[in-house]
Amino acid sequence: MVRVPPSAVQVNDGNFEKAQKIFAIATSGDPTLDESFPRVLYWQARSLEKTGKKHISQAKTIYKLLCEKFPFSYYAITAA
Repeated sequence: MVRVPPSAVQVNDGNFEKAQKIFAIATSGDPTLDESFPRVLYWQARSLEKTGKKHISQAKTIYKLLCEKFPFSYYAITAA
């Protein structure tokens, strides 16, 4: 089960690099095992965007994955 409260704290504190690393660990599992997976993908991509231009393409890849795997989720619709 994906649990990411530490990353939420990092996002709120503006520490996007650390949050992105936590999100990356959280999304390394099977996406079908947890209903919060779309949310984690979305915030991982947002954190990547906030870390600078060099991570924009990686964020876009995650948004694309989110929209392909979970097209009807709130986070896919928000990302689109």
